[in-house]
Amino acid sequence: AEEIAQMIRPFILRRDKQTVLKDLPEKTEMSLYSALTEEQKTVYLAYLRQMREEITSMDSEAFKKNRIGILAGLTRLRQICCDPRLFIEDYQGGSGKLEQVKDLLVAAKENKRRVLLFSQFTGMLTILQEELAELGISTFYLRGSTKPQDRLSMVDAFNAGEKDVFLISLKAGGTGLNLTGADTVILYDLWWNPAI
Repeated sequence: AEEIAQMIRPFILRRDKQTVLKDLPEKTEMSLYSALTEEQKTVYLAYLRQMREEITSMDSEAFKKNRIGILAGLTRLRQICCDPRLFIEDYQGGSGKLEQVKDLLVAAKENKRRVLLFSQFTGMLTILQEELAELGISTFYLRGSTKPQDRLSMVDAFNAGEKDVFLISLKAGGTGLNLTGADTVILYDLWWNPAI
């Protein structure tokens, strides 16, 4: 094992956090809050009311059996906050969060910033890709179904300065990507567990 380690050592670059930190600029973190549009708020409150009625009508046994359904309902509420089109096909009422992010990305492009944008919902990334194309903002889109060789070519192209924004699903982009071409990261929506 030691002999193999010696043979491959010249081909492996391992950098730990302490080594790299001194070369990185200071991190600036901002939390932005978005207001729902009126139509979005109406959809949210109606769905919340429906969930409450269903949950309050359950006895403790039914509640235990329906935990997955309750979690799915909470996920729907999160999707409504992102953009109700994630599960309402004919929704036309806009999304406060989407409009805010589009404004951020237009400003980023004007200031020659390069952006990584993460979302848990691939449907949201598809909506973003379409909306950004209408604004003349070019994107790469990395999802779980992206082939490994395509991932590498997209990463290399982005790092070389191609396209303005890299849209990445949280599951697909969790590890192994060396995206040094970006100076801005936007987390469109977060995992339930903030430790992830």
